[in-house]
Amino acid sequence: MIQKILSAAAFVLATTLGSLSSMAATIEFDQTNQSPYLEDGYKFDNPTIVSGNCFAAPCLSLSADNITTMSAQNGSAFSVTSFWFQLLGTTSELTVTAFQDANIVDMIVLTQSDFAHNNGGQFFTHLFADITSLDFGNAGTGSIRIDNVSAVPIPAALSPGAANPNGQWQHNQS
Repeated sequence: MIQKILSAAAFVLATTLGSLSSMAATIEFDQTNQSPYLEDGYKFDNPTIVSGNCFAAPCLSLSADNITTMSAQNGSAFSVTSFWFQLLGTTSELTVTAFQDANIVDMIVLTQSDFAHNNGGQFFTHLFADITSLDFGNAGTGSIRIDNVSAVPIPAALSPGAANPNGQWQHNQS
């Protein structure tokens, strides 16, 4: 009996994990400028879409003191694994802040002391896992471009506390 349960659980987990790659999205900002910007199940509040200095035009642009918030259109959790960015001007500073509901769970700051500016851009890989929103912000006076944001939705069954209201797995005893 235990072997049957373990086999069934392993099958369900493998099927769920295997399907994640087919749900992955790369947001390329290839739609018209709209607010909120919608693509592949994600939305970006307060976007500015431009065609210059992008990885592949068009792309997201952040001007001085501008923040654009990414979230899933259905409100579910997701993860971001990488994105392309370019710092433009001499004082650009990209802040990326990850939230789980209203709580900050991760934050990185990409500055010109670590990344060259006006150089054609670069990809940045960092796992922002199981988040509900991600803020891209420009704390400098220059401009920033964002493109090719790689995101993966988190199925409710794999999100912490999603098993049942008290966070414990249940099974039927037969």
